Amino acid sequence: MRALGLAHHWQRLLDEQRAASVAEIAEAEGMDVTQVRRIMRLTLLAPEIIERLMGAPDIVLEQVMRRPWPLIWSVQRQML
Repeated sequence: MRALGLAHHWQRLLDEQRAASVAEIAEAEGMDVTQVRRIMRLTLLAPEIIERLMGAPDIVLEQVMRRPWPLIWSVQRQML
């Protein structure tokens, strides 16, 4: 799942201060800031949800990225 890899890579860039902002990442990637933020939200999902997504089609991933997920993993699991 390329999107998950990108999300973690971008988060690492921010954590290590190799990128100053999501806007900077979006510009470097030639993407819209909203799209980058949506992808980066994948880093906040519970591991069980990520495992379920690994074999899912892209349309399912897009739906997951658009959905508002709580930060608490136990609450995320209840939403499945």
